[in-house]
Amino acid sequence: MKKLVFALSVLGLASSPALAAAMDFTKVDANGDGQVTMDEAKAAGLELTEQQFAAADVDKSGGLSEAEYKAAMG
Repeated sequence: MKKLVFALSVLGLASSPALAAAMDFTKVDANGDGQVTMDEAKAAGLELTEQQFAAADVDKSGGLSEAEYKAAMG
């Protein structure tokens, strides 16, 4: 997890102003399925590239679990 947070910091994700505004996982997970998709992240105002999203998706499920999301927001 520490490596993920470091990688996201290097990519500039962890310091994104939009990221700070959308910290609440339940608000970003619009359909409540326990995963934040790229579309949900964009709809919430998070400015993520596909590469940044893929780096945060540690288990490569195609969505961010709450743990992955919190690690990315770290």
